[in-house]
Amino acid sequence: MRTLPTERAFRVLLLCLLMVLSACQPRTEAEFFKKAEVYAEKGRFEKAVETYQKYLADFPEGERRDKALFRSGEILYYALGQRAPAVRNFDLLVRKYPASASAFRAREILAGVFRDEVQDYKRAAIEYRCLLEQQPESPKAPGYQLQIARC
Repeated sequence: MRTLPTERAFRVLLLCLLMVLSACQPRTEAEFFKKAEVYAEKGRFEKAVETYQKYLADFPEGERRDKALFRSGEILYYALGQRAPAVRNFDLLVRKYPASASAFRAREILAGVFRDEVQDYKRAAIEYRCLLEQQPESPKAPGYQLQIARC
């Protein structure tokens, strides 16, 4: 079967375009994080979150999954005001990676959300109790105790 010159040119152009697009995509965990942070620094928060979510999909056993969940949750919560997806990210983070430093920071945010925004004082107390158990010697420990009592 013969192809017309314009059809051949179109195929070559399409192949070149696909090669260029694939070359622009991050390939390593570090490249994903660098790209996401560049987006965040430029105020392109939706693209930053999208890049972290793509990382989570592309690296199901990645070493930085806890950080990606935290950072995307942080951007969703603070920069985009999307509380529900942020809380889902933080909740997944504390369930899957409870020993992570990112999980500890996520628990601090969750405790405040449950206490102040949702008024779920039982869940807030649980989060504060977990924080206290994880770092009983923390300078914030008395504050966590106070919040448990208040909740």
